Amino acid sequence: KIRRMSFIRLFLTTGLATATASIGMCVGYGVALGPPSGNCCCSSRRDESTKKKTPSKSSSVETYDKLAKTFDDELNFHEFFTGIDFLRTRLVRRAKKGDVLEAACGTGRNLNKYPFGEKMLKRVVLTDASGAMVKETREKIFLHSRVGNDGTTEIKAEVDDATRMKQKSNSFDYVVMTFGLCSTANPGKVVKELARVTKPNGEILMLEHGRPPEGSVHDYWLSNILDAHVDMHEKKWGCAWNKDIEKIVRESVGDTCDVVTFDRWHFGTTSYIVLRKREL
Repeated sequence: KIRRMSFIRLFLTTGLATATASIGMCVGYGVALGPPSGNCCCSSRRDESTKKKTPSKSSSVETYDKLAKTFDDELNFHEFFTGIDFLRTRLVRRAKKGDVLEAACGTGRNLNKYPFGEKMLKRVVLTDASGAMVKETREKIFLHSRVGNDGTTEIKAEVDDATRMKQKSNSFDYVVMTFGLCSTANPGKVVKELARVTKPNGEILMLEHGRPPEGSVHDYWLSNILDAHVDMHEKKWGCAWNKDIEKIVRESVGDTCDVVTFDRWHFGTTSYIVLRKREL
């Protein structure tokens, strides 16, 4: 099993990522790159870009309202062939018992990946700030209730703002977020909220895309690409993809959570994160 996982990691982080980049797609989420938004010359743009190039709450929600109907069709092919779908499955299957909250659920792309068949999940609540995205998720829940749910798990979707969630503190065994931090102007506040609603000894499961680790072999060239195209990407997807995810996460909840796993994929642009909330 370890050898197989090592091969998959090697394939996704080298061969597949290289092929993706070579055809003009950004590794980690893969949207065709257009003309640069500005001169791309040095890694000193890190501070400028992460402070300046962040979407506002209203503009991001409006963008996702417009994208909701076509979102899955536009991402299915890319996520399958870059291994994002595999990483989603691997991450979400950790949420195997008790109560689960998924924040920034989008169109409910993770719904069919939860281990409902093991009959250990009591409740799954999926939330998003976009009403149109929640509507798509509810349609998936309806279909799931007809073909895949034996009634042992309560599943619902509702509109909620991840920066100030309606959920009670210390109320979920697992809290999930996949590709949500890029779509908010207050990512640190979101991470704190995820930790707030997680039960002591519960887990926060995250899959996020952002810039490679500072000083890494891929930092200079790839961070410059992300910085140069962030305006175009944000306009289309409501997403600022050049944030320093590791810094955001560690600085936000380093005093309340332990890092169980922090893996990097796709030249370091995709972060697979498992946090465990400390006992009170």
